[in-house]
Amino acid sequence: MPDFAVRPAVPSDADAIWAIQRSVLSEDLAAGLGGSLPAQARERIEATDGASTWRETLAHIPAGGLVVVATRNERVVGYAALTPLAQPVSPTGGEVTIDAEISALDVRAADQRQGHGSRLLAALMEGASALEHRGVLAWTVAAQEARIRFLTSAGFAPLGVKRTLELDVEQVAFYTATA
Repeated sequence: MPDFAVRPAVPSDADAIWAIQRSVLSEDLAAGLGGSLPAQARERIEATDGASTWRETLAHIPAGGLVVVATRNERVVGYAALTPLAQPVSPTGGEVTIDAEISALDVRAADQRQGHGSRLLAALMEGASALEHRGVLAWTVAAQEARIRFLTSAGFAPLGVKRTLELDVEQVAFYTATA
């Protein structure tokens, strides 16, 4: 029987995190572009030294931030990051002040649909509450219907804000209050 866990990320997790991020980023961008990722974009992703960036990030997590990994039999299969917002925002109606962002939440394709994403999100939300964040924002590629369903099933609501990434990929924002 597999051993599933979520724990704080450490610098030695950087290579595994980057491998997952690189794969998911390519998939997300391809979905946002209608199914295919231009060769130039793929080459740019492959040329990025994301593992070094993650090592630096994990060695210096900002106050109010959190990075966790999901493991299966001690192997990193997913990761998630919570980052404090420099400028808190309030949705129309002002029912919650959003002061943190889920800047990453990804699981290896081969390990999806096993509860890792839910465990990662629960750890981030528990951490957000412990860090006294009042509301959390999450962006997702507009074409990623499974991710949108995941966020809404976890209590996130559409924020009504969109942004366009460099490759003309549209993202939409969702938010929720912390417990």
